[in-house]
Amino acid sequence: MQACCSEQLFATRQVPARWGSRVGARRSCVVVPRASFVSDAVPVTGIGSCHGGAFLSADEKAHLEKIAAMIGTPGKGITACDEGPGTIGQRFEAVGVENTEENRRAYRQVLFEYPGASKYLSAAILDPETLYQRSSTNNELFPKVLADAGIVTGVKPHLKVYALPGQSGATVMQGLDSLAARCAEYKKAGCEFAKWRSPMDIDVAAGQPSDLTIQTNMRDLARYALICQGEGLV
Repeated sequence: MQACCSEQLFATRQVPARWGSRVGARRSCVVVPRASFVSDAVPVTGIGSCHGGAFLSADEKAHLEKIAAMIGTPGKGITACDEGPGTIGQRFEAVGVENTEENRRAYRQVLFEYPGASKYLSAAILDPETLYQRSSTNNELFPKVLADAGIVTGVKPHLKVYALPGQSGATVMQGLDSLAARCAEYKKAGCEFAKWRSPMDIDVAAGQPSDLTIQTNMRDLARYALICQGEGLV
């Protein structure tokens, strides 16, 4: 895992021409992490000084590596139970359940406290609302319930999707401006990692994803990663 400057995080590499037909690309190259082929030398000042987490202390880097290893535990997976109230309300409605905060809390508790869940789950991504809800079993906050079961707590920190003007409906996510403050709050609440969503639709007729759409999203992802790691989140 590497924290990298957005200016130097990505580059293009040539790939087989058949990839173009599979993804509707206009050129036979793909964006890949530059960190995968940069030199091992890590600058500590100036441009590129964030490569390899140079802005982090040894203890901070060790903690991020530990959490990443826990999330990637062989034989286990991550559950994404980060639906917002609106999205989960649609699912509740389909089965005749009222969309109340208590019902959302109880629904998440069934998952988190299911016997043997920790045998299969390494981590769980939560909606911010769920971070501050408590178990009716022991009155503990859900991040504590998960941690006690050996499951790493994550959070969905992005805000609303935004359509880029002049890009045929192509989108980016909002939320970077206030991300550091929210990450600090989520870390205090017991989170150890975060998930950022950058959906891109492939629409050849509309020329999407365009270079602008790709570059905007990859730079946002680079800034997101840098901010999260600076606040102690994987």
